[in-house]
Amino acid sequence: MIAANSSFPSTKVMPFSLAFAIAASSVAICASKVSKEKGITFVEGNDEFAAIMKERDEVQYGINADNARNAGVKDPERILDAYLKAYDKWKALVKDEIGNDREKFREALWREVYSKVDPESL
Repeated sequence: MIAANSSFPSTKVMPFSLAFAIAASSVAICASKVSKEKGITFVEGNDEFAAIMKERDEVQYGINADNARNAGVKDPERILDAYLKAYDKWKALVKDEIGNDREKFREALWREVYSKVDPESL
């Protein structure tokens, strides 16, 4: 459990953030695959849509930071930035390396997360 008034050192934030990034990437891949199998057509958004989404993400970032700060989290931007960095990294790993291959996912999870954790230092 994470205390609301805690300040997370980056070594503790990254595994937590990676878990969310991995889950989000995995859900997106599964949802996309199932949707296509059901006949749903995906279209690429244009530059106008990308600009709208970029602005929305920036506004949401501020809302999330304010909510966390109001809940007692010190330096929530540091946590959000760590999450976003991990999310981008895992999106690229899923796209370029892992795909839907469970073994490649397991290998990447070990390489990128678990092999770097020393349980004795926690």
